[in-house]
Amino acid sequence: MKVGKDTVYEYFDYLVDAFFVHPLKKFSFSRRTENLSTVKVYLGDIGFMNLYSLENYGIRLENIVFLELLRRTHQNPLQKLNYWKSGDDYEVDFVVSEGRKVRKLVQVSLNMQNEMTREREVRGLLAGMRRFELGEGLILTREEEQILKIDGKKIQVLPIWKWLLDLEVV
Repeated sequence: MKVGKDTVYEYFDYLVDAFFVHPLKKFSFSRRTENLSTVKVYLGDIGFMNLYSLENYGIRLENIVFLELLRRTHQNPLQKLNYWKSGDDYEVDFVVSEGRKVRKLVQVSLNMQNEMTREREVRGLLAGMRRFELGEGLILTREEEQILKIDGKKIQVLPIWKWLLDLEVV
């Protein structure tokens, strides 16, 4: 079935207008660069994931965090939500900014028991913290909780349920 690019964009816009999906743009201080960036897409209702994917809990967890961050940023009209990716392929799942100031970086990982996963998540968050000159970062997981201190930076690893209930200790 052949479909033109304009038709795909039009249908995608319908899904956005209906709040079925939410596009998340890559963070940039340049509005033009941000608008031309590749978007990550999150579902407005994670119940739809049950129709096609019963196994991927990591994607579900990230979608839940996105929806909660979206809700929290809508409470403050000056805040904006993006993701960040460096030229070295380091990525931070969520960047919360206010004007031209990055306020918070959030990574999401189902768990950090696998050493490669742990290294990837921490490395990406540290790169973002250095880039935006932040002293603290947050990694949300299914169950793990700890505080990591690396290179003078503090990373709080927190179970998602505590974060959702606003029981952040630090």
